[in-house]
Amino acid sequence: MALVSNTNVYQSALSNGASAREAASLAAGATLGMYTVDRLGIGEMFFEELAK
Repeated sequence: MALVSNTNVYQSALSNGASAREAASLAAGATLGMYTVDRLGIGEMFFEELAK
């Protein structure tokens, strides 16, 4: 899921004037962040329906 949504992050960064390197860095960081939130269960802290 993170990989699919971060394609949009990459494209959005490019369309807002970021270089390809900057956009790739941003997308990689966003992917890592989403993966970390998923693995640590942080989403369950904010959305009770995910804890079920």
